[in-house]
Order: sequence, then structure tokens, then C-alpha cells
Amino acid sequence: PERYNKNDHTLFLQKLAAMIAISIENCINRQRTLELGYQDGLTSAYNRRYFDERLKHETDRCLRKKTDLVCLFLDVDFFKKINDQYGHQVGDAVLIRLVTLMRDEVRSSDIVARYGGEEFAIILPDTGITLAHEVAERIRSKVESQKLIIDDNTLGVTVSIGMASLSQIKILTGANKTDPDEQQDLDQLLLGKADEALYQAKQTGRNQVVIKKMAS
Repeated sequence: PERYNKNDHTLFLQKLAAMIAISIENCINRQRTLELGYQDGLTSAYNRRYFDERLKHETDRCLRKKTDLVCLFLDVDFFKKINDQYGHQVGDAVLIRLVTLMRDEVRSSDIVARYGGEEFAIILPDTGITLAHEVAERIRSKVESQKLIIDDNTLGVTVSIGMASLSQIKILTGANKTDPDEQQDLDQLLLGKADEALYQAKQTGRNQVVIKKMAS
């Protein structure tokens, strides 16, 4: 009681508010730095490192909650021809626009990442294969319908999409939902099956969505 008098009340609150404001600003700046480290420099989508971390985390979480998860692998069709014919700046514009279109069709909780080059991957947690297929088809259709105007020329772009679900992987592997040892590497198996489905989509005509069929 002897340390403060009534005249110090406002000054004390001002100093306390200033310290709190600095602490909040430091937290925001730290989070911004982390976000920049997880972003692809060109498209502002998440990068591969962040995608791999989140895929593992979301796979484990969905296993605990006993919900499904779907992974989409997406590739721009004939992207090399776009770069060769129109230049890399146009190719970059295609990728940036593609990320915008994908984000418009997914939830804020879904993860859109640039996996490498013209390849992208999407995590759809708590989502079944039927709903995920609808999302993938909307992305494919929207990309196909959007046209870029390049020097008075119209550039059409299409994408191929492969997809696989966690529930399919569990059936394939016979993984015990409650055994951590049997849960390991399910995320990589899921990603691998989605990649196989993408390869199938590109080999059988492109501009389509393929769901990976699991062999018994």
C-alpha cells in the first residue's frame, strides 16, 4: 500500500498496457515469421515441408477421432508447353491463379500446398471420399472454365487430379485404429496412393479426377 498512491493508478495502467501491447506484437511477428517459413514464395500456398507435417498431424488426429481424411494430388496438364510457348512469367501466373481457384473451393481448415513444380496437394480432414470427389470435380471444372488472356490470345488450362482416402488405406493395410505402431507411415501410404491415382489420371487422358482403387 505504501508503494503506490492514488495518483499513480493511471500511470501504472498505461505502463502495463504498453508492456502487454509489446508482448502481443512480438507474438504476432513471431507467427508471421513462422507463416513465411511455411509458404511457397511464388504462390503463397503452403510449402512441401508444412504439408508433410500437417498430413502426419491430421492423419493421427483423424485416426483418434475415427473420421476419414482425403488427400488430393493435382498436376497442371502440359505445363512445360505453357512455359515453352508463353514464357515462365505466364507459367508463374497460371500457378498463382490455380492456387486462388483451389482455395475458393475448399474450407479454411483444409490445406492447399505446392508440392513441387506444377504439382499441388490438398488435405481434406474429416471428409469422406464422396464429398472430396465433389470438391475435386469443382476444382477441375473451374480451372477448365477459366481462361487467361495473353497478348490477345486465350490460354486454356486443365488439371489432372488423383485422390485417396484414409479409410481405404486402413482397409488395405488392416491397420488397427488403436495401435500406434500400426498407425505409423499411414500418411505416406495415403500420399503415395493419391500420387498413383494422379499418374493414372494423366496416363488415361488428363483433365479428370481419379480415385485410387485399392487392391485386396
